[in-house]
Amino acid sequence: MGPLVGLVLAFAFLALTPDSGRAQDEIPLARYNGWKVQSFKIEGVPENLRGNLIRGTSLQGKWRLLRGQDRPDFSVRILAEDLARIRLYLARHGYPAAVVDPVIIPDERGQRLDVVLRVDAGNPVRVGRIDLKGWPAAVAPPDTTDPDVLRPGEIFSDSRVATGKEILRETLMDAGFAEVKVDVGAEPMARGLVAVTVAVEAGSFYRIAELDIVGCSEDLVPVARRVLNLRPGDEYSRRKLRDASLDLRSTQLFRLVVLETEPIGPGDLKVTAQLDNNRMKTLETSVGTWSDNPWMVKSSWTHRNLFGGGVGFDVRGVVATHRLGVGAGVFWLGWLSPRAKTTASAGFLVEDEDAYISHEAKAEIVQSFRPRKRDIWNIGISVSSTRVDGRGQESTDLPEEQGRLLEFWTDKKWDRTDNQMFPTQGGYIKVSFTAAPPGFFSEIPYISAQGDAMLVQKLSGRLLVAGRMRVGAAEPLGEALEVIATRRFFAGGYNTHRGYGRRKLGPRDASGNARGGEFVALAGAEVRFPLVWEFDGAVFVDAGQLWATPQDAILRNIPLAVGASVDIRSPLGPVRVGYAHNFANLVPGEPIDLWHFGIGYPW
Repeated sequence: MGPLVGLVLAFAFLALTPDSGRAQDEIPLARYNGWKVQSFKIEGVPENLRGNLIRGTSLQGKWRLLRGQDRPDFSVRILAEDLARIRLYLARHGYPAAVVDPVIIPDERGQRLDVVLRVDAGNPVRVGRIDLKGWPAAVAPPDTTDPDVLRPGEIFSDSRVATGKEILRETLMDAGFAEVKVDVGAEPMARGLVAVTVAVEAGSFYRIAELDIVGCSEDLVPVARRVLNLRPGDEYSRRKLRDASLDLRSTQLFRLVVLETEPIGPGDLKVTAQLDNNRMKTLETSVGTWSDNPWMVKSSWTHRNLFGGGVGFDVRGVVATHRLGVGAGVFWLGWLSPRAKTTASAGFLVEDEDAYISHEAKAEIVQSFRPRKRDIWNIGISVSSTRVDGRGQESTDLPEEQGRLLEFWTDKKWDRTDNQMFPTQGGYIKVSFTAAPPGFFSEIPYISAQGDAMLVQKLSGRLLVAGRMRVGAAEPLGEALEVIATRRFFAGGYNTHRGYGRRKLGPRDASGNARGGEFVALAGAEVRFPLVWEFDGAVFVDAGQLWATPQDAILRNIPLAVGASVDIRSPLGPVRVGYAHNFANLVPGEPIDLWHFGIGYPW
């Protein structure tokens, strides 16, 4: 694709392209060979190309910890290579007439120099017309509103043509055509315009005639067949096979997953799943700042196929600042649907908070579905018995609500972020609902709902803006006076409101300890930007409050905080240190300024 675009661009602008590098020829630059490059700049580059272009030059050098920007000594050879690299990059991105002039500013006393490359990008080549030939009449062409589809009027470049070509190919492969060929041709039209011709050879339409699973143990063949969810007679689809491969990997039962297709007759395909059993026993231990606990250690032992046929077993434990828990469970795959996991578990949890200490024994069954990509939907039913002991000094602080619960709950998350660890585009919505109906089993019935939303948007390069909202409400039912302490909302801390410490917002008992509330509203926004090396920065505003009941909510009195943070990109995610300043609706007795630390983005 690159030679085609380069040839067309060169032909289209041959008469317009002047010599570049004039300043290089007019100055005896060789006399500066070996001098130290103390600064390097590129001016005049189209903003959307600037970041990648600067990083691809040799004179820019590399940023090194403790040493700062480490640039090579100047040489005419390095300069010439950078000039050629810049012109080629601009040509491949639609600017073949670009002129690059180097300006050298020497410091004779220190044998140092500044290098400035001044770019005149010129007018870009644009797509004037697109002719699509050979497209099957039974398949609708890709939607031209899709930003990845090449359209008339946009800049004609290597990357856009290659992306558009792949979109056409994938569309046909998802519609049953396994042997698709797409060729792109282009020729100049008027000044600065090219006509693009896309020739498609769709080949035969295929159906899956046979499905074979090889390589794994016999007991896992039925599981693999359920998870694959492919049947003889199904239309071939590249997307179906890709999703099936991802589904098999997500079971963690297979170390190797390779799906191969083979024509075995006119319009018939054989699909072979090459599998290899994974290591079934794993022991994991991790340390971090998950949830709102300042520190937490989690450990688990898992056998993914202890009972055969994909039925596994795990034992887990957690020790944290305010909690201690153990549990065990059995899980199996593909029962209600190919993308489902069923878990039956039991556990015991102790929560040691300032206002209370609770002891809870719980058993539950959870059915998890993954309807699309990273979307997940959980449905659960649990029975539990909880004892809550208050730490307050007055009788009114003693918890009255404790005992048995029968809870029905569900939560669903729609995740459209482009990267879970370092998102730059997209967002998610999560909703959850819990009901412990009065009568039958529950001694402290209640109902609860919560909604979360997050959106991150790229402004330019690695300059991002992100925002979040959370609203939650709970109500006691029947004769219960309030929601049990372990099911209330809490706010304050790194993941909720960075202007306040952990659980420092909302109702307090007579001793000043957090009691939790039945209504919460949180919002936040931050701008994230690159600093140097692997360091990023952010400025943010957080708002939110917690109330004893929904009727107590007064939105005009929500505490507000502004702040800034610095984080380093690590394999664990961003490791963040930040500072917040509370400036409106301050909570009495709490500090105005606060430092915080966390791993991962706060939302």
